[in-house]
Amino acid sequence: MPPTYSHSRLSTYENCPRQYRYRYIDKLPRPGPGIEAYLGNCVHKVLEFYFAEVQAGRPAPSREDLLAAYEKTWSATPVGGLRIVRTGFDSEDYHLLGRHCVEIYQAGVAGPDTGEVLGIEKKVDIHLDEGGRYKLVGYIDRFMRGADGVYEIHDYKTSGSLPRPRDIQQDRQLSLYEIGVRGELPATAQVRHVWHYLTFGRRFQRILSRAQLQGFARATVSVIHRVEKETEFAAHPHILCHWCDFNTQCPEGRVYLKNQPQPGLPVAAR
Repeated sequence: MPPTYSHSRLSTYENCPRQYRYRYIDKLPRPGPGIEAYLGNCVHKVLEFYFAEVQAGRPAPSREDLLAAYEKTWSATPVGGLRIVRTGFDSEDYHLLGRHCVEIYQAGVAGPDTGEVLGIEKKVDIHLDEGGRYKLVGYIDRFMRGADGVYEIHDYKTSGSLPRPRDIQQDRQLSLYEIGVRGELPATAQVRHVWHYLTFGRRFQRILSRAQLQGFARATVSVIHRVEKETEFAAHPHILCHWCDFNTQCPEGRVYLKNQPQPGLPVAAR
């Protein structure tokens, strides 16, 4: 039986086939999360709490409520053992960056989110062909019906840089999520994709046509074909080697890291 893929699994292959082999085929042990992933997870949990309260019909949590939830979530794991790749940044910097993300969202800097919350961390099964040969799974951070009646797929980002316009237009992840939820929606429904770049208090949106969705489906099937035909799983050394879970096992990765300095502070931290 072919595996069930995900956007992140396919992205791993596109970034570096060797990393894909180590993680999904050889199943090498992985270290614990890096602090950036931990920060993102903490902020996601706080916003999950916020919208769970809203969905249940209770008053929206206050700034103080959200910050208390963040501090409790952050302190659940000793951060001293988390990997920090960037030079000039320590665990307290990441802790404060997470607080900033929560505060800036609660303050509504990017505008209010209005409408009906339909799902939080909503699992979607994605079928790219009628025969069910190509399947993916994903989880939507928040699924809503907006005040204007348009369905919305929301995604939270704690990245230290903003996307370029072409990054938004070429984003595959939310396209796949829309393919997954369309089976639950009226045939005439419109779906809006919403990215929240929390560090900057910025929001980006797009609506795709059916033809564009079909294009993303075909392109994703093409990536799956490449994965399933792959035999070499060559390494692609580049800056992401600094964050790779397997950079000590990978000969090419070790050479790359030996000759490349560690990255400095992200844009948002300067």
